[in-house]
Amino acid sequence: MCPTNSDDEGLTSNFPPLAFQKSKSFGDVPIIPHPARDKRTVCFSNCIIREYEREVGDNPDVCGGPPLTIGWEYSTEVKVPVEKFEDMRSPMRRPKPDLMIPATERRQILKDSGASLKEIRKATEEARDIRRQRQNTKDNRKWQKHEETLECIKRRTVRVLTRRSKTKEFERLWKKAEKWQQKHGEQ
Repeated sequence: MCPTNSDDEGLTSNFPPLAFQKSKSFGDVPIIPHPARDKRTVCFSNCIIREYEREVGDNPDVCGGPPLTIGWEYSTEVKVPVEKFEDMRSPMRRPKPDLMIPATERRQILKDSGASLKEIRKATEEARDIRRQRQNTKDNRKWQKHEETLECIKRRTVRVLTRRSKTKEFERLWKKAEKWQQKHGEQ
């Protein structure tokens, strides 16, 4: 059992404050005492359980339907000693599939939380669009190396046909960029 401080606000520590020593080359360097010489402990006294509001989210990593997230406001707060919380908690963690909320249930939760159908529909469409973009990116990655190779071949062919060296081609592109910069200025 850990000793607790008088205000009993959760996390307590018996760590001594770090001592600082001025070093000529490294500035302020923390001096950490040797663990064998100092007995250190960390204690947890209470677990605070809060129930937060739920609202339309923006995470596109849902199988379908609207994303769900928690808001900043909470309605209830319960303070429970850590030992009691650990006794109440199930020893088995739920598997990931059990943690997933089906789309229909998420939709109903959002309706019950006061979200409009327009907000729910918009979040659903945005999540779907982002998932589609991610899939396109994933599908196109396999062709990326081939596209880079083709671009390299194209540049070399143009240089050979126009009889320009890499240096002259770089200079030409640099001058073109400078002209564009002068014309358009910094924006």
